Amino acid sequence: MWEHIIGHTEQKKFLQNYLQAKERPHALLFSGAAGLGKRTLALEFAKALLCFQHNGTDGCEACRLMNLQDGNLSHPDFVLVQHEWDDKKDRLRDTIIIDQIRELTAKTALAPVMSPTRVCIVEDADTMVPAAANAFLKLLEEPPAGWVIILLAANVNRLLPTIMSRVVQLRFQAIEPQLVEQALQARQIEPAKAAVLARISEGSIGLALNLAAAKGQLDVFECRKQAAAFLEALPLAMPMNYLAGRSWLDKKLQREQALLLVQLWQLL
Repeated sequence: MWEHIIGHTEQKKFLQNYLQAKERPHALLFSGAAGLGKRTLALEFAKALLCFQHNGTDGCEACRLMNLQDGNLSHPDFVLVQHEWDDKKDRLRDTIIIDQIRELTAKTALAPVMSPTRVCIVEDADTMVPAAANAFLKLLEEPPAGWVIILLAANVNRLLPTIMSRVVQLRFQAIEPQLVEQALQARQIEPAKAAVLARISEGSIGLALNLAAAKGQLDVFECRKQAAAFLEALPLAMPMNYLAGRSWLDKKLQREQALLLVQLWQLL
């Protein structure tokens, strides 16, 4: 099951056993860096939980309503909590707010509509504001019957210790560079570029794909050339002056570009 998801063999085995278990924890935490596949596996696992046969592949009505290929997540027993749009700031919020947890809590009072289980995925659970985290803790202290809650988090140190004590954690590690390279080549990225991206992404297929698609200032291969040029110019008495004088470098260095340049310097 889930052979199309690269790596994470032990995590997949645990989840396969979970599907067959009579007694099972009501809350799971998928932890690890962004882009490792936590969300992908969580959605596949949710689909299998909601499937009438608990395999997510039998084509039943529950599976049809969890069509992950086209992003259709309309199953009535599935809830996704994620960053919402902030109308005042005209952008996505970077936190999970208490109103979202209150809405989730209200939904947990409802019985399943179609499947024997109701499933909730909380993305970026480590970005819950304190009030939201405390409200969520109350939900875990009195877990709703028939629900499975899956938290996704990149930084578990930002989660309340009391939340950590009430979940079963599955840690996601970096994927081997060779597997990342193969995955990129399967997406029609030429081998030379795939090899570079696999090393730069440090085991994150999601990051590798984002870098492959980036253009302009974030073009990873152009940044790599400039990072190498900087290292070749060392030693420098005033390295920041050297950087500031480069025509390729915008005076207002974007955070993403700065992080990418530093990462490339470290790797080179």
